Amino acid sequence: MKYFQLVLLILILASLLAISFFLYKIVQNKPVMDNNVVLESSPTPVATVVVTPTIPTLTPSVTPTSAQKAGNVSGKICYPGEGIPPLKIYLQNTTTNAVLVQSTSQNQNSYSFSNVIPGTYYAFAYVKGGNLGGDYSPAVPCGLSVNCTDHKPIAVNVVSGSSLTNIDICDWYGQPSDVPAQPQQ
Repeated sequence: MKYFQLVLLILILASLLAISFFLYKIVQNKPVMDNNVVLESSPTPVATVVVTPTIPTLTPSVTPTSAQKAGNVSGKICYPGEGIPPLKIYLQNTTTNAVLVQSTSQNQNSYSFSNVIPGTYYAFAYVKGGNLGGDYSPAVPCGLSVNCTDHKPIAVNVVSGSSLTNIDICDWYGQPSDVPAQPQQ
């Protein structure tokens, strides 16, 4: 959806630029050329045009309508040690704080949530019975090197019928405050 908003913004800006150019030529009383056709302008502007673009704000819904389909979220599970302990994997809606949760078993290296209601979510995990948490953060696509310093969770957008893959919960290296709080179940 962000791609659509970016394209819409570019089209609006291009239109504003064309209108500004045309109005500039009219004010300067210079002919405007278009494919070898000369459009003459009057010496005095007839009207002033002010264009204020309105870009719609799209707010994700947390309850599907009949036109919406649930989405899927999946990824790898990593852990900084010998093997992967049993974890609780969470998808937390950033608007409502509603949580989807699943438990993993020892050395389980992937997870998958299906029937996820469209919306924006954080993907994170906690060691079962512990306080250590990890998440899907900018450090994960960065490669988890020492140069990757942003450990705050990435908000992933689930849209109707989408399947988000590679939402890998592999960042266990930030501060405890970087991972969303463990939901009380």
